[in-house]
Amino acid sequence: MAKLTIRIPTTDEVFETTDIDFTQYNPQQIIDSMRGNLPQAGEGKGWKILRGGQVVDQHVALDQLGFRDGDTAELVAKVEGAQAARMDLASRHGLSPYQEVKTA
Repeated sequence: MAKLTIRIPTTDEVFETTDIDFTQYNPQQIIDSMRGNLPQAGEGKGWKILRGGQVVDQHVALDQLGFRDGDTAELVAKVEGAQAARMDLASRHGLSPYQEVKTA
């Protein structure tokens, strides 16, 4: 069994998960188990685990994502759903996600 420390950089809150099997748990399961202890992520946002500053696939086992016993991961609030898709599409085309797009 292993330990993973979770840190929220915006608040400096730290949580420790202990006695977890990194081959059996994924980031989303860790987040779900912490729900009662987490602050609100914000409207239209959800919590995501990062490794090395990059958002990881929330549904892949921790060991497959490269996490090891004693590691520290960051937990950040990210835009989800349609708003996230809109922001991603806009950024790929060099537009503001809030800019009105005129169609023919």
